[in-house]
Amino acid sequence: MLQRTLCLLILSLSATVMIRGAAPEENVVVSSATEEYVFVPPVGGSSPQVRHSSKIEYLATRHSATVTPHVFHSNIIRLDKASGGKAQYRNANSPTVFHDDSKVCFFDLRLDAKDKKAKAQFKRTFTDGAHFTGCFLMEDYPLRSKTLVFEIPASFPTLELIDRNFPPEGISREESKSPDGSRRIVYTVSNLPELPSDHSSPSALASLPQILVKGYFPDTDSLYRYHRPMLEVDTVIPGVATIMSGILEGARSRDEIIGRVYRYVQQNVRYVAFEEGEAAYRPDTPAEVIRKRYGDCKGMSLLLATLLRRAGIDARVAAVGTSKIPFRIADCPSLSATNHMICLVPEGDGYLFLDPTNEQISHRHIPAAILGKDAMLFIPGSYLLVDIPTASPRPSEDILTYRYGLASDALYGVASRRCSEDMAESFVARFSDVPSHMLSDLLARSLVPSGKASVPTDSVVYDRSTQGLVTVTAPIRNSAAVIEADGIIYLDLNTSGEPFTSRVDTTDRHSDYRLPLSARIERHAEVTLPKVSGVTLPDDYEASLPYATFSCRFSRSGSTVSMTKTMNLKSSTVPLADIPAWNRAISDWNAACNRQIEVKL
Repeated sequence: MLQRTLCLLILSLSATVMIRGAAPEENVVVSSATEEYVFVPPVGGSSPQVRHSSKIEYLATRHSATVTPHVFHSNIIRLDKASGGKAQYRNANSPTVFHDDSKVCFFDLRLDAKDKKAKAQFKRTFTDGAHFTGCFLMEDYPLRSKTLVFEIPASFPTLELIDRNFPPEGISREESKSPDGSRRIVYTVSNLPELPSDHSSPSALASLPQILVKGYFPDTDSLYRYHRPMLEVDTVIPGVATIMSGILEGARSRDEIIGRVYRYVQQNVRYVAFEEGEAAYRPDTPAEVIRKRYGDCKGMSLLLATLLRRAGIDARVAAVGTSKIPFRIADCPSLSATNHMICLVPEGDGYLFLDPTNEQISHRHIPAAILGKDAMLFIPGSYLLVDIPTASPRPSEDILTYRYGLASDALYGVASRRCSEDMAESFVARFSDVPSHMLSDLLARSLVPSGKASVPTDSVVYDRSTQGLVTVTAPIRNSAAVIEADGIIYLDLNTSGEPFTSRVDTTDRHSDYRLPLSARIERHAEVTLPKVSGVTLPDDYEASLPYATFSCRFSRSGSTVSMTKTMNLKSSTVPLADIPAWNRAISDWNAACNRQIEVKL
């Protein structure tokens, strides 16, 4: 839902990957750039427009290079002019998007030697000004100088430009007002680095210098009036009585009805994004979604709400911004505040927040991507702004358990992995496109604690039949965990490859590190021993950071010894300066878990 507006804000970011496919060389800089945005009042029955012109000049500082100036256009953004070389045109579809009408115009320009320059110029028109929600200031290469000019006529009195994530130095703003009420706002930018390419970084909207346009919609009422006509679609589903009888057969409670209908949409409709013109905001009809067996978040949510109402459950669709958008609808009523659509069902004093684009989560879990946000709930003739809780009533967990017996050469036993809610969704997503003949092998690897352990692929049991839960079980042999010397057996029960525990490379990193979600990661290994004369357990370990807690506990109960390592993620952002401390915490935690249990037979 509303993916387009977010795309408009990050056009320059995605182009870096799509066109050049590599990090920019320090050799090339943007020596100068100018951009102008002119807001044009509506004429007759037309929408207000925004005319955008840009000029950019590149400089090679050390040796020759090729640069690719580019600009995006679509059914809403008209490309009026492109000059600087031989223009090339291409669809701008992301690999994760089923259909998108965005296109890119670009040049391949050669800087033949040191001190050589190349220039390009583009002109575009946003034919509906509501879709111009802001712009970023950084470029693909280090930026020496840039000027941005905004011309705002008196007929846009509520329009504001909000400065976000500006660095302490390098950007200045000057504003002047004419006697007729029109405004001219000029930004002067100098010495900005190139766009960062760090993995697991905060979203562009949350971290990069940007100018946000606020006030095109003066309040949430006007934003609602823009959205509402898009939701007036036919909700009649041919043969719906037969569909519902199959879904609800044997259902005995309201909760079971909701869960059954939710599961039906999750399992029978494949999620794809569809972004083209009005279709980026208007849902497909429920009948079409069922017929095609695929749909975007708008179509899937409207189908879900329609089926629930057919079953006697009050359900409505709602626009929401995901965690990639660092502000709420109420704080900034604009098309940039929402990028998703879900279904809400009243539940006591609150709501169930149902996102059918998630394949595996249960109807009582709130997806991590929308926690703490607000939703514009569309009710008959009006809307409500609903606050989404900051925590889900159901936790997300990834628990891997090994129950071993001790033999002379290895540990033998059973490995079982249990993932719930968001972690189940993440697990399923990892294997959704894996060919069937490879699935068992990859699932077996997800159980292996180290390189010398083995799981027979033909014995793996994979169960995702329960909403909100995934389990994988198989027999296991672990030869790396047992070492015998001088009558002492040393048991190494630590595992490797836990989610989110890879060391963060700080070399040339420029952004914070983003933890994806709140979750509990646990690894438990226990060994049943033969008759022993003594067991020596390592000391327990515990550490806490603002972003996570770590623990490792060793125990003995009769003839069974065990180790449990746990990481509780708090779903936060690790500041760039704290990443070394995060790396140390991960390292210290693993070092504590690497200590061996000593068993004297």
